Amino acid sequence: MLSRREDFIPDWRLGHFANSTMRRLAGTLLTLLPLVGTLLGASPGSREEIFSAEEKLARPSSVKLESDADRFDLIRVFGYGWGPVDYSPDGRHIASAGASVVFLLDAQTYQIERQLFAEDTMGTMSVQWSPDGHSVAAASFDPPRVHIWDAATGELRVRLQGLNRPARSIAWSPEGSRLAACGANEIRIWDVKTEQILRTLSGNNSVAWSPDGRYVVTGFDEVVRIYAVETGQLVRQFERHRAIVQTVAWSPDGRYVASSGSAPFDLTVKVWEVETGLLVWTLPQNGGDAALAWSPNGAYLAAGSGSIKIWGAKSGQLVRSLGEGQTLALAIRWIAWSPDSARLVSGGGRVIRLWDVTTGDRITSLPGHSGTIESVAWSPEGRYIASAATDYLLNDRSIRIWDKDTGEPVRVIRDDICRYGFRAVDWSPDGKYLASVLLCDQPSIVIWETATGTEWRRWSGLVVYSVAWSPDGRYLAWGALDRKIRILEVDRWEIVKILADPMELGSSIAWSPDGRYLACRAGRQEIWIFEADTWEIVSRLPGRNHADFITWSADGQYLASRDGSSFGLANLINIWEFKTGELIRSLEDIQQVRGLAWSPNGRYLAAAEVYFIPSIKIWEVETGQMVARLLGHTDVISSVQWSPDGNYLASGSWDSSVRLWGVRTSE
Repeated sequence: MLSRREDFIPDWRLGHFANSTMRRLAGTLLTLLPLVGTLLGASPGSREEIFSAEEKLARPSSVKLESDADRFDLIRVFGYGWGPVDYSPDGRHIASAGASVVFLLDAQTYQIERQLFAEDTMGTMSVQWSPDGHSVAAASFDPPRVHIWDAATGELRVRLQGLNRPARSIAWSPEGSRLAACGANEIRIWDVKTEQILRTLSGNNSVAWSPDGRYVVTGFDEVVRIYAVETGQLVRQFERHRAIVQTVAWSPDGRYVASSGSAPFDLTVKVWEVETGLLVWTLPQNGGDAALAWSPNGAYLAAGSGSIKIWGAKSGQLVRSLGEGQTLALAIRWIAWSPDSARLVSGGGRVIRLWDVTTGDRITSLPGHSGTIESVAWSPEGRYIASAATDYLLNDRSIRIWDKDTGEPVRVIRDDICRYGFRAVDWSPDGKYLASVLLCDQPSIVIWETATGTEWRRWSGLVVYSVAWSPDGRYLAWGALDRKIRILEVDRWEIVKILADPMELGSSIAWSPDGRYLACRAGRQEIWIFEADTWEIVSRLPGRNHADFITWSADGQYLASRDGSSFGLANLINIWEFKTGELIRSLEDIQQVRGLAWSPNGRYLAAAEVYFIPSIKIWEVETGQMVARLLGHTDVISSVQWSPDGNYLASGSWDSSVRLWGVRTSE
């Protein structure tokens, strides 16, 4: 039995932050500031203040929670990363970085062999193999540091600290004993063994070593700079770019340095002769901020932005274009050559692609989501997780079914008619079907056979917000734009009841565990509960504003819901006793909520919270104490769902990843 609300006085508080909308607006303003400054006469290369403001927005709370409750550990991330990529020196593996995870893939089969995690980190900006192939380094966004793992075991060996700002580029020295990291206005060079900083230099965005390990090249505003590592002395600089230098790369023979400018002021790649400082070529790009990589044999220079252009190193002539005509969809931001110079791997637009350089053909695209994940759902036996994505630009628009144990996608479901993607997904109790809500010109509910991925039934009409199977699988309920809830008898494929009221119904619906009741949002403030046999209202639970994201306790005695403004900073999670309608407890200090789930054992409530740093907060229901805050997603967390046995929690995010958290009992 839960304690009454008056017995609970919270003894912890977390700071209130702006919601996701404010965070995105701030990001947009920060992006526009260089352009505005230029129009007003300021240099387009001066961004120190911008980075400072950006990082203040991005830094998470440093709250540490101590509790005897269960531990929640990140087990797996489903997907293949969002962009940073690198080939291993022997060509057998590819490292691909995602939201706070690095995937190690077999370069021939593209199977994930290992996932590398670092606790309490946000985002991965860059990844690179060590020259001997034994280690993998990756730069995290927050806190700004570099992690180094043993590639064979996955053990986190080294944390390189001392960065003031996130490193956008990292580079191992040729002999592998040192590592350089470059962020906004600073380069740090460490001794990897001692973890001591050897040198601090000025630089922006990118860093690369000379083949002999004596020098590093970087950009500083519109200038390319070369430093002697031993002394820190500036020995050469090249000044022909018209905007911030984004990327630099040193040729394998050490004779040339390539650099790329920034959109929209400088859409060029420049190649410089190091010894003389001569500008050898200026190469056009069809997009700015090009990624650069020399082929290991020194024959080619690859530059990727909207597509990938491969230039002859001796002639400066365009040899091949990869992905031409697909500029918007590709959005190349990272590229890496295979050691034999025959293949390229590219990352960008949340898609990893492999290319054959000789033919120009795309070999494969790794089958992860590129769109924003809107919903996740567990199969009834707990073996699979379904994730549904919406994608207006990058042609994802899919449901993917993932094997929980292997992390591999076992099925990809697409709808050829739908232009935008899927809003919600729910698994039938027998596991044979998936119900999905499609966002299309003709909005639809489609039921898919999970064994084959083929369409079984379709209902088209109004825009649908939510969909839910009854526990016995007999009915499918959904709430639509016309503020009505429809109850469909699945076997007959016939709507047997329409629940309507002058108040808005149905943007959030949830069946009781025994299937006898259906709870739904009514208007802006209330939750109504209908009896499934008579469809009469048996209870009305009052709220403050926007009562939604309803979830039942496993025994059916309690309901929980979000209560608060869609865009407001302060939300509550209300817990109600179903039979009496009594408000038992309100959980406070939570920002905008996008998902809510009650654990099967009734002990925990998990809430997907949206503000500066997306997180999942977990409360112990009996005490009202928050026992965990799970970080790692880098964009809005749209859905959280417990596995049927309660041993795992799955979360889906607009960062295109599904994360699997394991519950480690404290007993």
